[in-house]
Amino acid sequence: MSNEESSPKRGIKRSTEELSSSAVYSSYTPSSEDFPATPRSIVTWNADGLAARAKNARNAIHEFNQLLQTTKADLVCIQEARLKCVSSRQRGTPMESELKEVEPVLKNFQSDYEMMWSLADKRQAGTLMLIHRKLLSGQGNNGNDDLKQCASDNGKSLLNKNVAITVSGAIELLIKSYKLDDDEELKEIIKKRNNKTYSSYTQTPSSPIKKQKKQQTSMASFFKPKVKQSSTKSPPSYTKVCEHHHEGRIQFIRFADMDVLHTYVPNNGKDTDKFERRRIFDLDMQYFLVTRQKILEKASNSAPERPILWLGDLNVARTYMDGTDYTRNPSTGTVQEFWTDPIKCPDAAVRQPRGDVDPGTIGLPGFTPNERRRFEEMLNKAKLKDVWRSLHPNGIQTESIPFLANRRGGIHEQNPWNRAEYTWRGRFARRDSDVIKARYQGKGQRIDYFLLSENALDGVEKCHILGYGEYMEGFFCGSDHCASLLVLKDK
Repeated sequence: MSNEESSPKRGIKRSTEELSSSAVYSSYTPSSEDFPATPRSIVTWNADGLAARAKNARNAIHEFNQLLQTTKADLVCIQEARLKCVSSRQRGTPMESELKEVEPVLKNFQSDYEMMWSLADKRQAGTLMLIHRKLLSGQGNNGNDDLKQCASDNGKSLLNKNVAITVSGAIELLIKSYKLDDDEELKEIIKKRNNKTYSSYTQTPSSPIKKQKKQQTSMASFFKPKVKQSSTKSPPSYTKVCEHHHEGRIQFIRFADMDVLHTYVPNNGKDTDKFERRRIFDLDMQYFLVTRQKILEKASNSAPERPILWLGDLNVARTYMDGTDYTRNPSTGTVQEFWTDPIKCPDAAVRQPRGDVDPGTIGLPGFTPNERRRFEEMLNKAKLKDVWRSLHPNGIQTESIPFLANRRGGIHEQNPWNRAEYTWRGRFARRDSDVIKARYQGKGQRIDYFLLSENALDGVEKCHILGYGEYMEGFFCGSDHCASLLVLKDK
C-alpha cells in the first residue's frame, strides 16, 4: 500500500502516518445530499438601503436586474438592506409596509430566488441572501427551468436546516451536524468564550447597546435609605441559540462543498462605544473561524479540508493599495496614504475621545491600525486568502473585464484611481457645479471582500470588482458600493 492517500474532495495528498496520527473524535460526516448544491457564481453588494434604491432611482432597479442576468448569479449577498423587521422575535421577516416599498426591486427575481432576511428593528444594517432555487431542488447547476418544482417544501427544509444567523447559532449548527454534542473540549472552548466576552462587553449579543437615561430624583427618594445591590452578574449564555444578530449582520449557510459566511461588519465609528462594538464583532468572527476549524478537525480526517467563503462589506481597507490617492516617495519608497493623512483627509484627524482609549482605534474607520491588525490575524488563523488580491496582486485594467467594457460611453483610464479596483466610491455633490465638489468625490476604497480557504483557491475561475471611476460606472445600481463577482470552477 502506498504511503500517501489523496483527499476525496480536493486531491490534496496527505501521508498515511499523518492521517493515523490526527485525532479523530467522530467518524460521522454529513453526505452532500444533506446540503443545498454549491453555488458557482456568487455576487456581493452593499445596497446602501433597498428602499432608497426603489424610491430614488429607476436606473438602479434596471441595473440590478441586469446584474443578475449578466452574472447569472446562483447566490447574491446584500448588505445594508435597511428594512424594519416585524418584531425582535421575527427578524427574518420584513414589515409588510417595508416590503411593499421595495417591491419594484424584488418583484423581478422573486420567482427565481429564495430570500433569506436578517433585519434590525430600525432602518439600519440588515442583510439579505438570495439563493437560486435550483440549488435547493437537488438538481444542482444543471437542473431544468421548472423553478416552481425547485421551490418545493423539501427545498426550503433543506435550506432551513443548514442556516444559522448568529455566531453561537453557527457553532451549534456545526456541532450538531458532526454529532459532537458531548465533546468536552468544545464545551470548554465555548465556556471560556462566554466568560471572556462578558468581562469585556456587558451587553448580550442579541440586544443593542442602549444608553441609560438619567432619572430625575424626588426629595422623598433622595432621603430614602439606599439598598445595596449585589455586584455579581451572571454572564449571558451562548449555548442558547439567538435567532438573529440584533442588527441583522450575520448569515451562515452550509452548501454541499463549502460553508458561506455573509456579514456586514459594523463601522468603527468615532466614539468609544463604536470602537468597542467593532472590537467585539471582530473577536466574534475570529472565535467562530477558529472554533469551526477545531470542530472540523475533530469530525473526521477529510473535514478540515472543507473550505469556507467569507464575503460581504467587511469595512476595512487591508493595505494602502486598497485606497486611492496614496503617494510614494521615489527615493525612500515610503508610502503616504491619503486616507490616513490628517491634512489631506479631514476625517482622518479625529479628536481624541474622552477616557483611556487605545490610539490604534482612532482615525478614519476602516483604516485604523487595530482594524487592520485584527483583520490580518483572522486571515492567518483561519487560513483565508483575499481572492481578488491573490488574483490581481498589482491591480487590473478595467477594459479586461467583459462586464464593464464600454459601459455608459467609455472608460476613463487616464486616471489610475478610476480602475475597477475599489468597491466603494465617494459620491458627487448634490449641486451640479464644477466649483463645488463633495469631500471624497470619486475617491475609492476596497472594503468588500471574498475571503476563501487557501486550500480552495485553485478552484476559483475569476473574481471581479464590477464598478469603476469617479462617475461610478458599472454595477453600482444606485449605491455608493459596486457589486463584486466570484466565479468558481465547475467540478
